[in-house]
Amino acid sequence: MSISIVKFKKVKSTNDEALDLLKKGVEPLLFVFAEEQKSGRGRFKRQWYSPRGGLYLSVGMHDDARARQFAHLAAIVLIRVTERISGISPMFKLPNDVYLGRKIGGILMEVKSGFAIIGMGLNLNIAKFPQDLKEKATSLLLVTGRSYNIDTAASIAVEETTRLLDSMNLGMADLVSFLRDKLIGIGEEVRVKDKKRERIGILRDLTDDMKVILEEKRGIIALELTDIIDLEVLE
Repeated sequence: MSISIVKFKKVKSTNDEALDLLKKGVEPLLFVFAEEQKSGRGRFKRQWYSPRGGLYLSVGMHDDARARQFAHLAAIVLIRVTERISGISPMFKLPNDVYLGRKIGGILMEVKSGFAIIGMGLNLNIAKFPQDLKEKATSLLLVTGRSYNIDTAASIAVEETTRLLDSMNLGMADLVSFLRDKLIGIGEEVRVKDKKRERIGILRDLTDDMKVILEEKRGIIALELTDIIDLEVLE
C-alpha cells in the first residue's frame, strides 16, 4: 500500500490541509499530522480543542464505500494507539468518540471534491482544558501522570490505519466485534439523539453493518450510525 505522510507545526485544520494536498495531486493514502490546530473541528461544526500535546491527524482517501467503512471503524486506530503507548485500553462511545472516563479522542469524516477525509484527535499530553471542557475531556497525561512521545504515537497511528484497512479486506465482523466489546452503554438504558428526535431505550447491539440496535418500549429499531448525534447513558 503506497502512502504519503506530511507533517506540520501548526495548521488551521489537518482536514483542510489534507483536502488541499489531494486536490493538488497527492495520491491517497495520505496522512497529514500537525502539532497544533488553530481551528480544529468535530462533527456538526463543534470546536475541537487542539493545543500542542495532542495527536492530530487526517487520513485522505478516495470517497468510496471502503472509505466510509473505515470512518465507522477509525476509533479502533485511536484505541490501539492508546493501548500500545500506555497499556490502557479506552472505551468507544457512539457515534465517534473514545473515552477514558471522559472523552480522550474523536473522529470526523468529511467528504469533499470526491475525497474522504477522516480526521482523528487523541489527547495525549494536554495538562489543562478550558473551563467548558474540564468535566467532559481528559488526556492520557491526566489519567496516568505520564507524558508520551507524540512522534511514536503518530508512527503507530500510521501502522494501525494500514493494518485496519488490510483487515477490512477479510470482512467487518471481527472489527465490529472489537468495537462492540468496547462499547459504552451496551445493555443499559440510553438517550439517543439523532437527526430527527431523541429516543430512550436499551442499547442492545452494534451490528456488523454498523447499525445501532435500540430497544424502545414500543419495539426494537435499527438506527444508522451516521444519523446519531449523541448518546447518553442514563442512571
